[in-house]
Amino acid sequence: MEIEDLIKELLIKLNVDIKDRNIIGTPRRVREVLEESTGFNVSFDKEYEDLSKAVFPHKGDNMIIARGIESWALCPHHLLPVVYTLDIAYLPHGYVIGVSKLDRFAKLCAKRMQLQEDYTMNLGYTLQKWLHTDDVAVLVVGRHSCMQMRGVKSRGEIVTSEVLGAFRDNDSVRSEFMKLRE
Repeated sequence: MEIEDLIKELLIKLNVDIKDRNIIGTPRRVREVLEESTGFNVSFDKEYEDLSKAVFPHKGDNMIIARGIESWALCPHHLLPVVYTLDIAYLPHGYVIGVSKLDRFAKLCAKRMQLQEDYTMNLGYTLQKWLHTDDVAVLVVGRHSCMQMRGVKSRGEIVTSEVLGAFRDNDSVRSEFMKLRE
């Protein structure tokens, strides 16, 4: 059975009128959202490799920070949206990556149904691998629709971080990151 047929069957089971003009295209739209947001048919390593080709020689070793990156994912427990705002930092070792690529790494890594804690960790290690640096920091603030709509019904935010290399081992590097992201 095709995904759209399964979604249509679910709507019928939920007593939704699938002949309603507002609902007719819903199975296709839901399929598209699920495919886009779960990395369906995405070759992650190939995509990461392609992103990592946009590198430029750089002799400096000062911190590079991308602030306010927005990404979103589906909560693995409820399939409801989670909106992330991220700050990413790294210490370059011989080159820097194109500025838009950090944003693209964050969005691509979010295309897996995973806990925010795992997303943050996976993004940190992914950047470490593809930027060829041990020195990476990721700070993620998540606004979870499931928290707002169900259970606690709170607008609270969840904050997670992954600090690697010098960001973990050197207090002054970590402090500089925290200061520069304000």
